Amino acid sequence: MICYFLTVFCLLLPAAAAESSGAEPAALSPQRAEEFHRQGFARLTKADYDGAIEDFTRALTLNPSDPQALHDRGIAWFSKGDYDKAVADYTAALSINPLSAEAFHNRGGAWLYKKAYQRAIEDFSKVLDINPNDFEAYSHRGTARFYNCDYEKALADQFKAIEINPNHFEACLNAAWLLAVCPDAGCRNGEKAVETAKKAVEMNPGPDTLDTLAAAYAEAGNFEDAVSTQKSMIASLNAESSAQKMSEYMKRLEAYQAGRPWREKCKTEQPPETDENKPVEIASKKEEKAARQAQKEDSFSDKTAYTVHLLSYRNDREMSERMVSRLRKEGNFVMISHIRSAGSEDWYHIFVGRYKTPEGAQEAVEQWKQKGFKADAVRIRSERLTIK
Repeated sequence: MICYFLTVFCLLLPAAAAESSGAEPAALSPQRAEEFHRQGFARLTKADYDGAIEDFTRALTLNPSDPQALHDRGIAWFSKGDYDKAVADYTAALSINPLSAEAFHNRGGAWLYKKAYQRAIEDFSKVLDINPNDFEAYSHRGTARFYNCDYEKALADQFKAIEINPNHFEACLNAAWLLAVCPDAGCRNGEKAVETAKKAVEMNPGPDTLDTLAAAYAEAGNFEDAVSTQKSMIASLNAESSAQKMSEYMKRLEAYQAGRPWREKCKTEQPPETDENKPVEIASKKEEKAARQAQKEDSFSDKTAYTVHLLSYRNDREMSERMVSRLRKEGNFVMISHIRSAGSEDWYHIFVGRYKTPEGAQEAVEQWKQKGFKADAVRIRSERLTIK
């Protein structure tokens, strides 16, 4: 059994957006939106997902084009098990910030739970386009490829994750399982499976890890240790262990007792193509290529990057493009994103610069404000909140 523990990424610095056209005074709307966002995030960390969704929705009522509030509400929907709504929010966030590795990663996780494995693979691949050293994206893409029955690439992804981070438990566990039970004989290696499984056990000697070690022993032909390890693991389980898991463990024990290694079967189930699981284009190919090229020229290997939201234009593409052209001629790194709001209005958001620290971004904000711009710092890759 391939295990995956999806990590969702939170954006903690609310972005400035265009002034609200609602009843609330424009000067107060961004501040109130930020307050609702902070309150929603506090509820999210306490697993109050309904309360978090309510607060993020209030924030978005005041600031409909805030990618962070959309992203964080997607986390709440994901945590509630509503993967369709999570995908919708992550997609909306990506339409505003098309270089958000977090949103791609989390949407990939939602696709994975929806069994839309090819969609998941595509999103995890986009994460790696942005950050080639993201070992978790490699591991999660490997999981999606496993369920998509692309075993050779799945195994390669898990070992790439281990190459980047030798102590990544999930990748070690998944690689050992593939080496032990893969339907493709060309991917199996009993000796390597035992070695990798033992490393995973050193990090976390839980039931699934011991189950993997037993499967590795069986693939290596050591059925005595396979039976002993599986029996010991089953005996350590408490009464709260699920009947389904216990049944799986027992079936494998019976196979080892009969001198048979365990084999997984390819049982991929791709959902039918619907409007809900079709990918949404978040930028033209030309825009995306240009943005990625610009990022390569001005990128960081660190996990955190910041930018500055400079200004937004409503229903004025020509003016936004003129501003982008002007800023680039001045030597600035510029990103522009387009989103159509629920009211059928077109917003063009302009982001300038990339910075390693919030202090660097804030210093840039002050410089832009001195030039007359209403700027604000935006964190586009930050701390992680793990949903178990």
